[in-house]
Parts: sequence; C-alpha cells; structure tokens
Amino acid sequence: IEELTIASKGNKITKELFESLYKTESIKLEVEQLIAALSAKNVSEGLFIVDKLTKSGADMKVVVETMIDTLRTYLLSSIEQKKATSAIEAYSNLIELFQEAHKSLKYAVLSQLPIELAIIKWSITSQESVERQKPVVTRSIIEKINSDQKQQHQQAVLPKDRSVQTKIQDEYTSEKD
Repeated sequence: IEELTIASKGNKITKELFESLYKTESIKLEVEQLIAALSAKNVSEGLFIVDKLTKSGADMKVVVETMIDTLRTYLLSSIEQKKATSAIEAYSNLIELFQEAHKSLKYAVLSQLPIELAIIKWSITSQESVERQKPVVTRSIIEKINSDQKQQHQQAVLPKDRSVQTKIQDEYTSEKD
C-alpha cells in the first residue's frame, strides 16, 4: 500500500496504476506460458520466462501468487471435469512447490531463486513419476529374451542339413562325457 501511495503522488489509486506498477497483466500472460512450459516438461523455457520476468522488474511475490491462483483454478476445473488423476496430481504438486517458493521469497538473496528452484524440483519429480510409470522388466522376461536370442543364433550358425547338425551335436555330447 505504501508503494502505491508513493506511486500515485497524491492522486487516486486506480486499477491501472496497480497494474502498471506491478505489471500484473504481463505477469498473467507469462504465468500462462510458464504453466504451458512446465506441462511440456520444458525446464529451460520455464527458467527463461522467470528470467524475462525478473529483467522486466516484475514483483516475484506477485508472480508466485498469480501462479498459485492460476494453478488452483486449473486444479478445481480438472476436478469438476473429472479429468485424469495424473493432471490433478500434477496441479497439486505444482501448487505445493510454488507455496514453498512463496514462503522462501522473503529471505531469498535473489528474488527469482525460489521460483527457479520450484521449476527444477518439478522437473525432477515429474521425471521420477515418468520413470515409475515405465513397465518393469523382470528377470524371467530377460532370461526368456536371452534364451530366444541364443536359439536364433544357434539356428543361424548350425548347418541346415539335419544329418550334419546331428553329427556335430553327437560329437559335442561325446566330448563332454
């Protein structure tokens, strides 16, 4: 409020003054792009957007609050539309990460750092989630594949003439005895 009062220079505090001082309109657009980048798991694009916001002088507290509010809207919409639980989990996880970032803003040496860390943590947790969803290959499946490959190799190496193949196998068996 103090900043708004100083910026207004004694005039009436308007929505336009607030938006110009805190760049809320451009922040909303950048937040939408940031969410799209995070949805696409494009970390470098997300970090680029944060850098652009920082260089433009955007208040990182407003950025994080806008991010959380937008994610909350998406979360509630996903629940209402009964979307896949993966989308609901993703929005929930992002909200938690950005709430943590919001708490860290007050003591951050660099105002953008908590947001950048949230983006990086998101990329790590979303990658781990993808890894958990990959099918598990068991030892028996690997042994079956190896056995099949051995048989194919033997069939390719051994002569096609069954009588010669039988002689070779007999010789091999007699050598073992």
